[in-house]
Amino acid sequence: MNDTTDLSPLDPNALAEALSRLAARNYGEEGIPMLLILENAAGEALPGRRRAQKASRHAELEAQTEPMVQAAGQTFRGAVTSLEAVGHELAASELARIIEWVANERFGFESLAAGRGDAQG
Repeated sequence: MNDTTDLSPLDPNALAEALSRLAARNYGEEGIPMLLILENAAGEALPGRRRAQKASRHAELEAQTEPMVQAAGQTFRGAVTSLEAVGHELAASELARIIEWVANERFGFESLAAGRGDAQG
């Protein structure tokens, strides 16, 4: 899933099965996959030179992560579109499960072990 331009439709049946598997997880044993978005709230308080260095590093990190964030968003939108296309009405809990599925597909152990994930080591 490293290709951020892959907008092929997802199989709604396979997606529904994956969401069902996620719903059956025992989080006490497996943990919870998450997407974390960090923000530097202290950047403005730094002295001039250090602030410029931090801003430069922030811009560099943002450029590196932006394609990954866009790809995760595309995956989420693709999942929602696929399910809605077959008449599936999505409850808020299902949207949360789709976000969990995206995190699992992009950063989960099985995905990374198979070379499909986005995390860079």
